[in-house]
Amino acid sequence: MSSELKDNHKQYLINEPDVLQADLICSTCNNKRTYAMCEITRKPFHLIKNLGDQWNHSKKLKKLSPYHKYSKMFHSLSPEGLKILNESYSTYLSDFGKFIKGTKGEYIKGYQIKKSIRRIEVTEKCNNPGEVEDYLRNYCAQVGANGYIKFFWDKKIEYHEEEVSDHYTRRWTSTYFVGHADAVILVPDKQS
Repeated sequence: MSSELKDNHKQYLINEPDVLQADLICSTCNNKRTYAMCEITRKPFHLIKNLGDQWNHSKKLKKLSPYHKYSKMFHSLSPEGLKILNESYSTYLSDFGKFIKGTKGEYIKGYQIKKSIRRIEVTEKCNNPGEVEDYLRNYCAQVGANGYIKFFWDKKIEYHEEEVSDHYTRRWTSTYFVGHADAVILVPDKQS
């Protein structure tokens, strides 16, 4: 047990003489003294304080998926790393509240496009175009945009089953909507 812990300490450049000189270490001490590298702060921390599961099962992670820079799962997450993620989530909520407008056109009346950030796509199966727009608002906040232009939605039909008889053909289908738009940063037009 002590060789694994010694290797762990050498890997993260931790200098604890009592660990490095020990011949045997009990499993409790081993668990308390094993380190991991935080994926956010890039600093070693005690593995027993890992908060990766707490983040990975949180509703915050689902809200930040798929476009936010912290929308992935983290295996090694220190308390400081979780604090950074929570601050980033607060920024996302602030950006969500600053959303101005979305449109199918290439401009929004009364606003100038300061910067075009990226194309955002909704691949989830939505029940109507309004639901697609809700996803786009969420995705705009994830990338730091306050509007979108060139909105396009598409109606998809999935065929499930077909029944053929002498006089007719009956098909069972389901319909859903997907879409995309360009996320932009808008500023009020000075001429308005």
